[in-house]
Amino acid sequence: HLLSAEPYGEGWVVDALRTAAGQALAQGAPEAAVSYLRRALAEPPAPKARIDVLVELGAAETCLPATQDFAALREALELARNPRERAEIAEQLSWALVVAAQNASARTLLESELESSDDFDPSLVERLEAHLIGTGAPDLATQGIPDRVARNFERFKRGEVRDPVMFAALAQTGAVVGLPAVDVAAIARVAVRDERLVEDWWPAYWGGVSALSWADRLDEAVVAADAGIAEAQRRGRASMFMPGSIHRAQMAFRAGELSVAEMHSQGGLELARELGPAAEVWATMWYAGTLLERDRVAEAAGLLDAVQFSDELLGLWQGAVLLVDRGRVRVALGELELGVTDLLDADRRMAAPGYQLSVLNDWVPTATATLEKLGRREEARELAHRELADAVAFGASRRHGMALSVCGLLESGAEGLAWLREAVRILEGSQARLEHARALVNLGAGLAARGEREQAREPLAQGLDLAYRCGAVAVAEQARSELVATGARPRREALSGPDSLTPAELRAARMAAEGLTNREIAQALFLSAKTVEWQLSHAYSKLGVSGRTELAGALKASRPNTGVP
Repeated sequence: HLLSAEPYGEGWVVDALRTAAGQALAQGAPEAAVSYLRRALAEPPAPKARIDVLVELGAAETCLPATQDFAALREALELARNPRERAEIAEQLSWALVVAAQNASARTLLESELESSDDFDPSLVERLEAHLIGTGAPDLATQGIPDRVARNFERFKRGEVRDPVMFAALAQTGAVVGLPAVDVAAIARVAVRDERLVEDWWPAYWGGVSALSWADRLDEAVVAADAGIAEAQRRGRASMFMPGSIHRAQMAFRAGELSVAEMHSQGGLELARELGPAAEVWATMWYAGTLLERDRVAEAAGLLDAVQFSDELLGLWQGAVLLVDRGRVRVALGELELGVTDLLDADRRMAAPGYQLSVLNDWVPTATATLEKLGRREEARELAHRELADAVAFGASRRHGMALSVCGLLESGAEGLAWLREAVRILEGSQARLEHARALVNLGAGLAARGEREQAREPLAQGLDLAYRCGAVAVAEQARSELVATGARPRREALSGPDSLTPAELRAARMAAEGLTNREIAQALFLSAKTVEWQLSHAYSKLGVSGRTELAGALKASRPNTGVP
């Protein structure tokens, strides 16, 4: 009724609309909240209340996919009555800008506010500093981030850090600037355990979650990611759900669960296309890598063809990751020079402000192999040894094992073989099943190259079996080829069972097996009930089951061993 009524300047109308807007946001209906608050502004509110309504409207608009200018928050910033109020509004505007991938604008705003930090209390200064570290770091033009991380890390060790946003910012950015994985994990653990982070500052929450993954704490990362996704579903907030899907996909990839990684990547990308171009670019990150491991090069190439590699994008972490993906796709297509140029350019862009690209993307194995094919062997060796030194300093077993395997492939003597064996040993005890499979295949190839064909068969067969179980078609085919070269006759297995499902079908089937109804699945995934019904129907057919009661058993079906006769 109030929405339809003429404005009369009544304070109770503004109060009622603000209350309704708060309830709408809590129920996951930001469109309704925005309409209520815009109507409240038209009433209009009293001058003292106008800023509050504008800030509430800005928070609601941040949840809408089409919002890019954030006019309400910008007006509130202009009307701020004192430096503290202005800084608090600037903090919220910076979040909104980052969600819209406008990192440079967020950085400029935060740097401007910090210039007036003498007027703020220490807790507000820490919050603004945390925002600059967490949201400014992905903008590669931001100056002095490693110094800010080092300074605040010392404060963390002295027990002086209190703000959950600072914990998350230190964990995420600290990993990329080279803090040891054990310290990154310790900070990230504190961050994600603070309920205020996922409730009030969810972009920072995902930063803490990703830091746990990069530090090889995958079990903890998955638990935290699933909690964040559940919170997004509870709120009905698609803009929060989408990055959760992307981070969850990256964790599955690092664990060697490629079908699960593809499921989350595809779900995140489908939702991102509804949220707008900025979200779609974000959702594309890491997806191409999964497709390459599945030996679906054309699909990976098509995915990246849709990306506009503008100067603005290439000035961000996201741009560097996508540049790596494009480089790897180009190499897979035989465009070696173009591919390695992309890879080295991405490294150069990240290294300039003091960041390590390998924390974000596994680019070194492709780069060194391509450099060697192009006759640039010394350049390849230099890169491999640099990566090994950085990996040892970082202290995460996945990265360490990968670096050892890369170095081992480039050395023809006994030292190279020792590195290959050490890589297998390290990765065997990790959760990185795909990299363990790759290391086994690399060891087998190294033994075969040294004339030890019979000894090569065991690691190659083990690598083939593990790659097959990961769904890593490219690694499995490499292992098969190497085995054939040794005189073995490995069996070729047909794709069946859970791995025959598309990512969307697998996602719906998993949720149905857990007891969710079609409507509940649709609400959780932001899909229509008809779409879910269609996906489950196809899943039943491929799995050979008649209904959802048989799904749990069918989804547990494992592939047979691919032993070598």
